[in-house]
Amino acid sequence: MKLGPVAVLVGVLVGAGGLALLLYEAGKLPDVPAPAPAEDPQDTKTAARRVKTPPPPPLPDIEIHPAAKPRAPVPSDALPRYRFEQYPDLQLRNWKEVGAAFMETLVQHREMAEKGMPTPDPEDAARVEAMRPRAERMMSALFSRPAGLAEGRNVTPIDHPAFAVNLAAAVLEHSKMPLTEAQGKRLSDLAVERSPFVDKADAAIRDENDPAWMLDRIAARARVIEGFYAELYSALTPAQGEALSPELLRNRTRLDLASPAASWMPVARPMFFANDDQLVGLISHGLANDFKVLDREAELRAIVEAWTRSDTFPAADLIDRRGFLRTSHVAAAAVRMTDLLNRIVDGMKLGEEAANFARLVSIAYVPLRN
Repeated sequence: MKLGPVAVLVGVLVGAGGLALLLYEAGKLPDVPAPAPAEDPQDTKTAARRVKTPPPPPLPDIEIHPAAKPRAPVPSDALPRYRFEQYPDLQLRNWKEVGAAFMETLVQHREMAEKGMPTPDPEDAARVEAMRPRAERMMSALFSRPAGLAEGRNVTPIDHPAFAVNLAAAVLEHSKMPLTEAQGKRLSDLAVERSPFVDKADAAIRDENDPAWMLDRIAARARVIEGFYAELYSALTPAQGEALSPELLRNRTRLDLASPAASWMPVARPMFFANDDQLVGLISHGLANDFKVLDREAELRAIVEAWTRSDTFPAADLIDRRGFLRTSHVAAAAVRMTDLLNRIVDGMKLGEEAANFARLVSIAYVPLRN
């Protein structure tokens, strides 16, 4: 999977789900499509394409490629505050630039939270052009492969503790609210303590022989990240926490890059609905296509109706409706989605192929009332 030319408007990609692509490029995500809005069955003109979601590709050990040199060395005052033998790619980033680019990105993300994503309409052209350099800078500083890293090797993802503590240090240094010695020691200890758990969770996601459902494995990793961030923010002052994760953006998918939102975002497929019948229709039609059981859609619909009655679904707020979901919605949806898939496989007595497909599903419908 390739992202295509850098000339693509990165800002729009990030706002519209491109963070998933960027994290995939960093070696974190399986090759699955970015979340797409659900369609009303009456408006669907062709059958939905069934999407098989295989486990993520293996992550080879990171190596620095000698042939990639010479490269401009990172200035001594821009090296990572925390260095980890297992994640040498972090030493190839300019962390002063990371901090500056991150803060510039927050300006753009606040605008998207307040106004929504720009449209292709001419009246938004100026806004798109203003977003472009900020987004390209963010991609270069935070997501692109650092110079000197071997082609085909993976980089440490932004939500990994080893990356996140360096991000926090760089952003707070840029914001003139640097970590104290005690805070610095706490974040160092936290990264050392939690990184192995994230690595273990990543290995479980990649394990083709793991019998657990893919959504459960992804959710387990996200919960490890949630615990890590809870500890990280408990070590910061309120002002430092606001600088790193402003309240307006906090725990919003596609907006908050210093939170578990980066872990949950690729899972989320928002599904806005006005009433239960509409929700049942959307889900039933989509899954009947995915499982290739259109001839049994009525049977599947009965299962979805029972599932819908067994739970309640929250109302979307304005920022949710702009596509920036609260992580609490996504976390709850991942659990519900596994339950629904189990009900369908068991209730319809589907074959081994369909059951395996269900176990590898890595997206969750996030129903939100309009």
